[in-house]
Amino acid sequence: MAVLFALVLAWCAPGAGPALGAPEPPPAAPPPQASAPAPVTASAPAPVTASAPAPVTASAPAPVTEKRIAAASENLDQARTRLREAERARTKRAVDLEAWRQKVLTWEAERAAGLPVPRLERLLSDSDRVLSEMESALRDLTESRKAVTDRIRDLDAQLQVLRSSMEAGGAGDAGSREKDAQFLKLLTDRQEIQNNLAALYAGELESFQNLRTALNSLQENARTTLDAERRKRLLSRNGFNPRDLAPAFLAGEASRAALRLADLAAPSFWAGRRDLLWEEGFSFLHFSVFLAALLLAASRTGRVMLRLAARKKEAADWFSRRRALVMAGRTLALAALAAYLYAYARFVGPWEDIPLVPAVTRLLAVWLFALWGLQYLRFAREGNRGPLSGAANRPARILAWLGAGGFSLYLAVSWALGGESSLFFVLRVAFYLGLGGFILHFMRLSRMDDPESAPLRWRALRNGAATAAWLGAGGALALDLSGYGALAVYWVTSFCRTLVALLWIVVLLRALTEGEEGLHLVSEAKDPERPAMHPGAWLLLRLAWVAWAGGACAAFLVAWGADPSTVLSFFKALNRAVPVGDMRFSALSLVWAVLILGLTRVLIRVFSRVFRDRVLADSGMEEGVKESATTLTSYALWGLGILVALNALGVSATSLTVALGAIGIGLGFGLQNIFSNFVSGIILLFERPIQVGDAVEVQGVWGEVAKINVRSTVIQTYDNASLIIPNSEFISSQVTNWSFKDLRIRRKIVVGVAYGSDVDLVKKLLLQAAEEAARVLKRPKADVLFKDFGDSSLVFHLRFWTHVEFFLAVESEIRFAINRKFAENGVTIPFPQRDLWVKSLPGPPNPPAGKDFS
Repeated sequence: MAVLFALVLAWCAPGAGPALGAPEPPPAAPPPQASAPAPVTASAPAPVTASAPAPVTASAPAPVTEKRIAAASENLDQARTRLREAERARTKRAVDLEAWRQKVLTWEAERAAGLPVPRLERLLSDSDRVLSEMESALRDLTESRKAVTDRIRDLDAQLQVLRSSMEAGGAGDAGSREKDAQFLKLLTDRQEIQNNLAALYAGELESFQNLRTALNSLQENARTTLDAERRKRLLSRNGFNPRDLAPAFLAGEASRAALRLADLAAPSFWAGRRDLLWEEGFSFLHFSVFLAALLLAASRTGRVMLRLAARKKEAADWFSRRRALVMAGRTLALAALAAYLYAYARFVGPWEDIPLVPAVTRLLAVWLFALWGLQYLRFAREGNRGPLSGAANRPARILAWLGAGGFSLYLAVSWALGGESSLFFVLRVAFYLGLGGFILHFMRLSRMDDPESAPLRWRALRNGAATAAWLGAGGALALDLSGYGALAVYWVTSFCRTLVALLWIVVLLRALTEGEEGLHLVSEAKDPERPAMHPGAWLLLRLAWVAWAGGACAAFLVAWGADPSTVLSFFKALNRAVPVGDMRFSALSLVWAVLILGLTRVLIRVFSRVFRDRVLADSGMEEGVKESATTLTSYALWGLGILVALNALGVSATSLTVALGAIGIGLGFGLQNIFSNFVSGIILLFERPIQVGDAVEVQGVWGEVAKINVRSTVIQTYDNASLIIPNSEFISSQVTNWSFKDLRIRRKIVVGVAYGSDVDLVKKLLLQAAEEAARVLKRPKADVLFKDFGDSSLVFHLRFWTHVEFFLAVESEIRFAINRKFAENGVTIPFPQRDLWVKSLPGPPNPPAGKDFS
């Protein structure tokens, strides 16, 4: 199975081009000069003026004063400044526009003349970059034009009001008419400048839109041509002659490849390339600097990962996470080098003219995937986990090393021959046959690893992997023998890419699952009653799961031939807006809104703790005041977060106003109670008749205020029950707050003694019982009241002061003491006695005849 880790030769190959047996052809000669298409020009548009608004009537327009004239003059100067700046910016944008237009014309000529697949891919990547810059300029122009249009509309309204006022004023005062005329002239001049600005922006927008249309058409044609070339390459049959498979012919091709490889050491081979590098010296310098910085950062990050994995080596619950860290840490520099070479060759540098760069990139990919597989096999043997932890582990590791070395040689030979060869056909067929033999050997060894006690999922995994390997090797062999060598290469490399993708998907899945279990254990150890995860950890974990799912989808797309632009197009589809009335929503905007709300929740949880426990710790405020300030600040942050989330979702201010109006109407019907409770909660937080931590009595039930929420207040009773009481009840009903301003509370114990008892002794014993209680306050002192002469006892009230938190325990303690002291001193606590006098009993009823009741 491990051989599949080394058979991912074409991962970094662009698109669906062959990587095992159909190397890229040498660069073609520059295409002949094609007739240039007609340049894209934009006719000068007519000045854009805002449509006349509806008549605006004003009963009493503001008079024109010197202050208004000065403000209008200043606005006119600012408009002239903006016009000059816009003209300078247009000149700069015209240079960029002309450069982009020339590029589009050149690309269109090259595409029409015919380009190889690598140059078509480079053309698409360059045009994507130009299109992105063009879209940015279009957004700026559109916003500027919208602002100018709004100003024109406002000026039209002002001019209409001013002209109506001047017509209605008649002759009037000469000074007033002069001011009105001066103000009218300033507004008219400013309107003319704004019209010129609007025309300027409109002309630029038309030119940019025309060029964007031409560029989109070019990209569509290039993608169509590229897809056709790829299909043609995949579905083309090899024209091998049987005599080309003769040993002598194969030996000649091998000798030719050896001579080409030997030329790499000759100075003459690099002489021409040296001139190319010299011409691209500035770009090559950037390439070297960024590559060095990237490798330095990757190596340092890899060492940090390895140190973290070493510290957790003895932790049993860190096996999967440690495996992911080691696999990434040991190969991070190599992965960064391969990715940078691929990205630079595809999007920036002219590396199609420099030898060995594509082959070196594929070579790095082969060794990278081989090292991933070897690290996975090592961990499987170390932890004795998985179907590759037994007898099949060592052969798999040996085959991984041999496969990486063999395919390195294969890459070198394929680059040296520069095209399809019968030698490649022989090597591929030998590889497929060798792979089939290894599958049989692997299955035999894996069945020796205690198949009875092995988990069912391991056996299913082994059988599934063997079936997939048979399908990949058998299908590729059948296609290659049928003459479809390129399609066979695409088939087997797609299987290999999928295997590498599945390797990392499984590794990261196990690491995330293990990390989530570890966080739950930590939370449970901190608070067994409420094992809730920290909000920041919870949010990061959920984001990690989303990233894992998105990465898995992207990996499978790339595994089966999708290029990066296709993957990006797949994710860009999530940002496609769907109109709903006047609003526009998209899947990505929904994700952003949920993410903003999650970040708001985490921020509020962290802020509440820091604000209450750190900022207000030494403020001298009461605990209830601190809690109220923290809650009000949290409400403000929630409101801000909800507004930002609604904006990210696509809800405009106008739509929000309409929604709030609908809510206002709903308040008059079905939401009165909810709104009343909300306002009552705000009043409770500001007025603070009750605060968090207060001991209250509601309808005869004692409890402590645990939380004042938006709609209700939570009261935790002394029996550990939670009462959820609407906030309005605390505003409109009577509530007893035993700790509103003073935490002391006076309690009384009612005691009855028998008639004839020594009342002075009873008073003394009661005071002694109160004074001996540890949590009875010394000030105010306890006292005893001779309350009443009861039916069967003399009634005394023992009154004492204690703290509201433990008054029940103090009452119980004093009652125990009273009972003990009364017993020691012969004081009797009577109980009610009743005498029952029976005057007579009714006689027995007459028995029925025939019945014997004896």
